[in-house]
Amino acid sequence: MNEEQPARIQITTDSAQADEFIRKLSTDEGFRADLEADPRAVLARYGMEISPELLEEPVALPPPDLINEIVAGMHAGEFSPEVGAALLDSSLLYFAFRIFRKLGLLPPAEPGS
Repeated sequence: MNEEQPARIQITTDSAQADEFIRKLSTDEGFRADLEADPRAVLARYGMEISPELLEEPVALPPPDLINEIVAGMHAGEFSPEVGAALLDSSLLYFAFRIFRKLGLLPPAEPGS
C-alpha cells in the first residue's frame, strides 16, 4: 500500500538567526544566490526544514527593497498589492516570514515605519 506522507515544516531557529536570515535577504547578493541555487542547504543552516512538496524550486526571490517592504508589512499587518503578490509568489518566503512573525522572531520595526 502506498501511504501518503504528511507535509512537514520544522523550525528550530532563534531571533538572532531569523534576524540574520532576513537581513541577508535584503543586503547580501551572495547569500541570495546561494538561497536560490540550493534552498534546502541554506534553510537548514538557519534551522528550517520544509518538505519537498511545499518548497517550489527553483526559488526566485523578490528584489531586496521588496524584502524590506515585506518586513515592514508584517509589522504593520498589511501589505501593498505588489508586496503581497511578491510574498505569495515565493512559497519559501511565505513560510519563513509567517513563522517568524508567529514566533515573534521578526527583526524590530525600523523607526518611522
